[in-house]
Amino acid sequence: STPSFSENQVKVFPNPSQSSIQISIPSLTETMAQIRVCDVLGKTVKLITNLNANSMQLDVSSLEKGVYLLEVTSQSQQKIIKKLIRN
Repeated sequence: STPSFSENQVKVFPNPSQSSIQISIPSLTETMAQIRVCDVLGKTVKLITNLNANSMQLDVSSLEKGVYLLEVTSQSQQKIIKKLIRN
């Protein structure tokens, strides 16, 4: 069976945020491999690779205020996209 990796499994808090966010997946079978933050035009503004973690803290204080897309890729190359608001 393929490990389930769905949008509601990825927790992002606090959201909106002005300093840092915590990204976590409570899955026992999956870990995060990569985190990419894109602006609304699709430009990558942050990229963290070579992760092998169930949770991590991400500093968003350097980002401009606005809406971003947070793309989390699991070790099995499944992608989840969450909306992130920097306020």
